[in-house]
Amino acid sequence: MTFTEIAANALGLNAMFFEDLFMGNLHWAFIFYAVGNLFTGGKAPLLRGIMFYLIVVTSMNMFMVTGFTIFTVAGIGLLYFLRVPALLFLENTADMAKHIPLAWVLTFYIVIAASAF
Repeated sequence: MTFTEIAANALGLNAMFFEDLFMGNLHWAFIFYAVGNLFTGGKAPLLRGIMFYLIVVTSMNMFMVTGFTIFTVAGIGLLYFLRVPALLFLENTADMAKHIPLAWVLTFYIVIAASAF
């Protein structure tokens, strides 16, 4: 399932596609709902779960198009060495905790860009 396929069916208002997608992957629907609930403290878990799903799908598309992955020792190491200090800084700075989800996603895409070159 690619992001472009989902976007094409959304633009075409194909409700049966989304019903089949949801009912065929019911366990994933509940997992992403639980992730949205867990990571946001219960605030809009359905919306956040859909956002996490779109992040996963677009990442899979990026890996298929570019032909590489960051899930190697060097990629995961770089991801954690960038992510942990950024998240700790945002968590311990006043009024910056609201930017943690943005930092989480940006560090992921920065590592993808860095490993591509």
